[in-house]
Amino acid sequence: MAKAHRMTLELNEETYQKLLKLAKKNGKSMTDVVREGIALRNFADEEKDKGKSLAIVDGDVIETKILLT
Repeated sequence: MAKAHRMTLELNEETYQKLLKLAKKNGKSMTDVVREGIALRNFADEEKDKGKSLAIVDGDVIETKILLT
């Protein structure tokens, strides 16, 4: 089993409420939501490094192209 690391995270009220809402909506812990967010960002960064971009697509229409910094 991989070694677990514990950390303290400071969030402003708005970000905390978003995290809480996501956890409740998806039936997950806040820790799991943070892990998924990190995994998603890692995936996006890896694809960006390959010259790809991330977008919101509705059918054949690209609604929003997401730029990561």
